[in-house]
Amino acid sequence: MFQLLLLSAIVAHTACRNVEYFIQAEEIDWDYAPSGQDIINENQTNARFYLERKAYRKVVYREYTNSLFEDKAPRKEHLGILGPTIQANEGDVLIVHFRNSGSHPHSIHPTRLSYTKEYEGSMYWQISGFQPNTDGAVPPGQTFTYHWNVSALGLPLPDVTCVSGLYYSDTDRVRDVNSGLVGFLIVCKQDHVVEPGKKNINMLLQSFDENLSWYSDSSDAQQEQNIMHSVNGFVFGNAPSLQVCIGDDVTMHFGSVGDASEPHTARIHGHSFVYMGKRQPSVPIISGLTVDAKFQAVESGNWLMTSQNPKLMKAGMQAMVTIADCGNPPIDLAVNGVIRKYYIAIDSVMFPGRSDAVVSFVPYVDSRFTTKVMRTRDNDYLGVLGPLLQAEIGDTIKIVVKNNDTRSHSLQPHGGVRVHKYNEGAFYNDTIDTAPIHPGHLKTYYWTVSELTGPTAYNLPCMPSFYTSGVDVISEVHAGLIGPMLICQSGLLENMIPGMRDIFLFYIRSNGVENNEIHGLNGFPPNAFPRIEISLGDNAVLHAMDIGTDDTASSLFADGIPFSLGGSSIFTLGLHHGLIQSTKLLGSLEGQWKIENTAGKELSFDFRIGSGLEARGPLMTNVNETFYIAIVTEYFDYTDRMYDELDWRSQQNGVYKTGPEFMKTMFKCYKRSDFFWSCIKKAKGQRPPLRVVVGTNIKIVFRNNGNRNYSMYSPGVMIRRLDGGTRLTVSPGEKVDFIWTIPESIGPGSGDQDCVMRRYYSNVDPERDVASGLIGPLIICRDHAAVIIDEAVNMPLLVGVVNEARSWYIDDNIPAEYASINRSDPSFIKNNRITVVDYRAAMQEQLREGYINQDFGYYLHNIGDAFHSIHFRGCIISASSDVDLIGQNVVPLFPAETKHVIFTCREPGSWKFEGMRYQDKIQNHELFGVNGLNQEPTGGIS
Repeated sequence: MFQLLLLSAIVAHTACRNVEYFIQAEEIDWDYAPSGQDIINENQTNARFYLERKAYRKVVYREYTNSLFEDKAPRKEHLGILGPTIQANEGDVLIVHFRNSGSHPHSIHPTRLSYTKEYEGSMYWQISGFQPNTDGAVPPGQTFTYHWNVSALGLPLPDVTCVSGLYYSDTDRVRDVNSGLVGFLIVCKQDHVVEPGKKNINMLLQSFDENLSWYSDSSDAQQEQNIMHSVNGFVFGNAPSLQVCIGDDVTMHFGSVGDASEPHTARIHGHSFVYMGKRQPSVPIISGLTVDAKFQAVESGNWLMTSQNPKLMKAGMQAMVTIADCGNPPIDLAVNGVIRKYYIAIDSVMFPGRSDAVVSFVPYVDSRFTTKVMRTRDNDYLGVLGPLLQAEIGDTIKIVVKNNDTRSHSLQPHGGVRVHKYNEGAFYNDTIDTAPIHPGHLKTYYWTVSELTGPTAYNLPCMPSFYTSGVDVISEVHAGLIGPMLICQSGLLENMIPGMRDIFLFYIRSNGVENNEIHGLNGFPPNAFPRIEISLGDNAVLHAMDIGTDDTASSLFADGIPFSLGGSSIFTLGLHHGLIQSTKLLGSLEGQWKIENTAGKELSFDFRIGSGLEARGPLMTNVNETFYIAIVTEYFDYTDRMYDELDWRSQQNGVYKTGPEFMKTMFKCYKRSDFFWSCIKKAKGQRPPLRVVVGTNIKIVFRNNGNRNYSMYSPGVMIRRLDGGTRLTVSPGEKVDFIWTIPESIGPGSGDQDCVMRRYYSNVDPERDVASGLIGPLIICRDHAAVIIDEAVNMPLLVGVVNEARSWYIDDNIPAEYASINRSDPSFIKNNRITVVDYRAAMQEQLREGYINQDFGYYLHNIGDAFHSIHFRGCIISASSDVDLIGQNVVPLFPAETKHVIFTCREPGSWKFEGMRYQDKIQNHELFGVNGLNQEPTGGIS
């Protein structure tokens, strides 16, 4: 009993602990490259461009020991430009005394934490009374004290004890952050004590745009040379080298704020990470989000850490990690499996659809390199990719490589295996003198697979990876030198289950600089990708990755076959630079279906499931519910209030002004077949959300009041005309009755909440139909009870960029005075790309009102072709099918992607959300109105 009382006393004591920090914003001169050169590769020509000017005036956070702000607290050298690491445990009260010694108003705004409006640390206009929230702006020379309660953390996995977040100045976020005001915070479980041998390393991979700094020289505005792509504020390897010992258990906290180059990924050569329980060679970098990845040092040497976005790689977002033998107990990496031998030549080969040869990894049967290994028909789709290398935990991979090209090359693995520095196949200033494979020469590489490099229990049984040449990775990949790897659990390859199928899709995107660069899926030119055939019932896994040269985000969209990712059923898979995403295919119907990359219609390709005959089955007439949907054409105002329209005008650029009223064609819901009474009571233009249940038949009475042929389509839904016809397109003035059958495969998966959101749209010409306004939310639930709860808790929001220049009504929407407009004019193009939330381009008029600790659910669907990272203020994600989002308050959205998130708000106030990336323009949308009364949710989802 005494022990129990003592424990309770300790818990009660720690729950009331005050943790104080004294932080000052102060101006300094910052040098991004103190050495004045490229430490990684002295032959890099890009370094000379970016280092012509390498020092800038900045304002940074620095920690002091007390309120006198005289004695600075000790800090780790590798933190560079970062502010001090703010640390606290659950139950603590963080008290941050902030003094602004800068020359502009600044603040401290945290992510991952709850805060009252007084301590939000932000300045923006609020809809409620249309008053500015000015509490967070601390004038120069003034001091303000923030109080943040560290309440119960949203921990994504049971074995996670600490999570990281970010803090930054938010009086003018773009200028404040680009001026240098950013740092990390780490919050842990109650009574957490740092164990010996464990290290935490903060890494900010940030492109600081000095053109947007408070201290920018107007004469240098908008110069690429002034964008410093840095690691903790250092470029081209100038960051102090991180010192890690073999055997150290390291947690690396990665983050970024508002970077225009996102999303991208970070990698440490020769090593891999464990993130969200999964082994993977790199981790995603997304604005506003933090990634906490475990990193275990297993191989000594100087290893390169780099962004895997080719543009950022060339621009200097690189650093060095030194791993030393410090006398720790040796790590058991015994390999007792088989030696898997491969013979690969680097050959020039002719490729279908191209007039010139490409360079490719070509497999041969033995070391004589006289007989090639011929591909099977099932593997024709691999295109320029090299042979699939496979191994299990415990194996050794021996690869004999012969270079038949006229240039020097190498072989470099990108995760999944352990490599010694002499077998790394990459070349940079690592103090190791190695050489590539010169023309006509051979080299033998040895890689091993251990428990510390292979799949974990959270991975799929076989973990994907890839290999490239490492002499000039970017140019070599775009010449064709890339191939897939598959690293499996022990014993799996010899006991492969019949029907197992791994499909690799690498989207190789060139910047068009070199005529011979490869562009397309697995190198295939537009419309040349061969059809992939899968037997009905096969266990097919798709491994997809983006290998791009620009900042454009890409997604794979499944038309008919949903993906299964972590138990969640999805139709869109966001692709990261250099990070393979693995997902199961849930094909349950016979027929031909299409998966399309949203970055270009010409990159679509086909899957044929089963016999290739569409399984229509008997016409089903039992109807569970009826919807009356008409297509209407009318003018739509993207604003909604007078001050919104004024704000709209202020953001229009150039001579050619547009909007805010546009002719649109939209789906509209009615109560009866006479199409007179609308069933939507919300604001004009609201896309009707259709809520249905899996396994049911829905009757859609569809009338086209537009002036073109349209349709109403949703991927994966079995759609039939009630009159037995086959045409799904509906002509102007025509009314057609459809039966929609909702198969279980497109409903919620085992990792989803009880409902998921899909989209319906016209697919006669999807790009132009959707740009004209023909899109809406389809919400599919497990049962009718879930439908009732979903209506009370969850709200669908269509967000993203509407391209009015692609609307069918572009001619109608051009004002008469611009009749002779030049449609290629940049201002015309920009003014017609309208960033919206629920089809509003400015502040939302309607608040969702609720109580403290009540659940607010949102289905967020990206309707455009741009990537968005959306920051929800004041509330924390308490539930999501994306486990890594739990505890965060930022939601990433790839093109055409849908995310379902549940927020819990612990403090009263009106809260808004905004886009984190500079180009987002998702601003000033206020969604939460939280009453100060503490009331348990009556219809929330736990």
